[in-house]
Amino acid sequence: MWKTNQPLLATNGILLDGSTTQSNQLLINLKIPAPSIDISVPYSAFDVARTPTRFPPGQLIGLIANGLGMNDYVAGASPPRTLYSGPNGVPLQTPATLSNADTVSRSGALVDSTAAVGQLLAEFPSHTIVLTGTADFKYAPRCALKIPGLRPIGSSPVILFGVNDTTADAQRLRSYAAPGYQVRVIFAFAGSACAETSRGLVNR
Repeated sequence: MWKTNQPLLATNGILLDGSTTQSNQLLINLKIPAPSIDISVPYSAFDVARTPTRFPPGQLIGLIANGLGMNDYVAGASPPRTLYSGPNGVPLQTPATLSNADTVSRSGALVDSTAAVGQLLAEFPSHTIVLTGTADFKYAPRCALKIPGLRPIGSSPVILFGVNDTTADAQRLRSYAAPGYQVRVIFAFAGSACAETSRGLVNR
C-alpha cells in the first residue's frame, strides 16, 4: 500500500484504498497493480553527491510523489509564519505577487526559473545517455518519463531526483531538517509526459 497526497489516479488500474491523516497532510492510500519502486529524495538542489538510480533503456515510468519537503517562512508575513511545500512546490515572490499571497523569497538562482520553489525535478545525467533532446524534467502528479538510450554501451541509463531551489537555501533548509520527498516509480505507466525544464543539459 502506497500513501500519497496527490490526486487520485483514474487510469492504469490504480485503486483507492482508503485514506489517513498526518500533521498537515491528508494521505490517499492507493493500490498499484504494477511493478514499482520507492525512492527517497533528499531536499537537494542537485548540490549533494548521491548515487543515481539505474533503469533499462527505453523503460516507461510514471511518477507519484508525496511528502512535505520543506517548511520555510512566508515572504513579508507579519507576524512571521511558515509555508510547507509538497512535490508541486510553492510560489516564488516576484514584483507581480499579490500582497496577500503565500510565497517564499529567494535571492539566488533557482535550478529551474520556470518551476515552483521546492518542486520535484528529475534529470538524466548527460554523460550517461544518448542525447536526443532535453535531459531535465519537472514533476507533475502522474507524469511519465521514458528512459533514454544509454552511453556508453554496456552500462545503464541513470536518473537523479532533486528539488528546485537555490544551493544556499537547500543547504539552509536541510539544516532545519527538511526531509525532501518520497517518489513512487511505476513501471510501464502510460501517463502524460513530464514537462521539460528550462535549465538545459547538465553533465553530472
